[in-house]
Amino acid sequence: MAKAKWKDLIGRERWYNTEDFDRDDVVLWDVLNVKPEQELHLKFISTNSKHRQGLRIAVDVGEGYLEVNGVRAKGMQLWEYNAPKVVKIKCVTDSGLLSVYNIYERRSDGTVMSQMYKCGMLIEEQGNKRIYRCSENSDEGNFDRLVFQIELL
Repeated sequence: MAKAKWKDLIGRERWYNTEDFDRDDVVLWDVLNVKPEQELHLKFISTNSKHRQGLRIAVDVGEGYLEVNGVRAKGMQLWEYNAPKVVKIKCVTDSGLLSVYNIYERRSDGTVMSQMYKCGMLIEEQGNKRIYRCSENSDEGNFDRLVFQIELL
């Protein structure tokens, strides 16, 4: 796909990682439909990795911001190791779109990585909740490296 096409899709629709897996349900980049002033709870459930695990969450399309503990930004990296078990987030967006994907930090040099070979998320939807089971750059394709939940309130 041409670069211009990918740029047009950023934050507008879900991307799948069909190149690295023999299945078609591994999500590389998720996009949630949200209300203009959506409240949500992010819950970190578990990790199983030698790397620090987290996620990037952002308003990538249109005007808007996220607010966590009085801090406002268009996008944020939230890490399991230093976040409360449940993070309360307010999402203000005129597009109604919210981007989410998993990230991890290599402990050797602190580089934040995402969307690499064998990275992705399996997503289970349960009403107003989505449970994300994430893999990282590994040959195993284990989807237990980070497990988190987003609940739309």
